[in-house]
Order: sequence, then C-alpha cells, then structure tokens
Amino acid sequence: MGPQHHPDDATLVSYAAGALSQVISLVTAAHLERCAECRARLRQAEAIGGVLMQQHTSSVVPLRGRSAMLARLDEQQAGLVPALHAMPAANQDPDLMPACMQAHFGRHLSTLKWKTLVPGVQRVRAEGIEQGNLMLLKIAPGVSMPVHSHESGEMTMVLKGAYYDVQGEFGLNDVADLDSHIQHQPIAYPDRECICVLATESKLRFHGLLARMMQPFFGI
Repeated sequence: MGPQHHPDDATLVSYAAGALSQVISLVTAAHLERCAECRARLRQAEAIGGVLMQQHTSSVVPLRGRSAMLARLDEQQAGLVPALHAMPAANQDPDLMPACMQAHFGRHLSTLKWKTLVPGVQRVRAEGIEQGNLMLLKIAPGVSMPVHSHESGEMTMVLKGAYYDVQGEFGLNDVADLDSHIQHQPIAYPDRECICVLATESKLRFHGLLARMMQPFFGI
C-alpha cells in the first residue's frame, strides 16, 4: 500500500514552479521519490501551472497564498489535463534516506548520530540549510510531541514507524502538509518508534507553559 497522506495541490503547483521554500521543497521532493501517485499529480500540476502562466496578464491580480492558488486550480482543472497513469513505485530500502536528503543527512538512517532533546525524543539537524529548519526527529514508542501550531508552513514526512494526531494516522512515506491554522500533537504508536523528517519555515508556536519552556531544547 502506498502513502495515504500527500502534499496538497497548491504545494505541488508551487513545487513545479520553484516557488516553495528550500526546506518545504526538500520534503516534497522526498515524498515524490516514494509516491507514484504524486509523481503523476506533479505532471498534472506542471501542465496546469503552464496554463495559468499563459493566462496571466498585467490585468490579473497576482495570486497570494494557498487559498487563492487552490481557488484558481478549481477554476482551471476541469478538462485541461488528460488522466495520467502513476509511475511504478521506487524500490525502497527502509534504511536508505531519500536521495534528495542525502547531502543534508547522509545515506542511511542507521549511521545517524542522534542528539537527545528530552526523554523519548532525539534529533539530527540538516547540514547546508540556509533558511528555515530541517531536521530528523526520532520519537520513542508511545511518546507525544508538545501541542503546537505554526507561524507559517510545516511539512512532515514519516520515514519509519507511524504517529497519529487530530488529522489521523500517518505511516511510512505519508506527509502532513500544514499551514498556520492547524494545531496538533503527534504521538508515536506504543509498539514502534517513529522517525520523521520535519521542515518548518519559521518557529512553531508551542502551547502550554511546560511546552514553551521545552521549546529551546527542540530548536524549532
């Protein structure tokens, strides 16, 4: 079974246009490596984005934000692009990092040097990131992250194990594509650890006194 949670349409169109931040773009690329469905959707996004660019004139008000992009997509999608068949899923070694991440973390999960933040949560920061935050988080079985929301975009992809929150269960290669309106608390399942790659464009908003006191340790 392939991933059940994917980047939204606006993210894929922005990715195709090169308009995402570095860290969000990297996680999107990692998901695309491992999701045939989204590789097909990306081809659609590229085609739709081309149509939007052709239709853009000086009299058109520039699009601002994800909501505007989605609204324009809803107007343009019908009949524009033929159905596309998903590419075969890539062979996946469970210890191998996505290729687009290897320059920042190395090739293998098993060779990472983890730093303990708080009991049950470990981190590896990415190298070579100019803006935003990109890190791997290892969450022990049954451990929960602090409740938080976001000042801007956050994208998380599961590389091992699974977690759940108010949006449902996120398993291998699933992506949580979140905006500033979402408040959640990821919790690892009690029978397995969870390793995720997390991209944030700015600091998270931790809720509760204890969580805010812990935030400097997380560095996000």
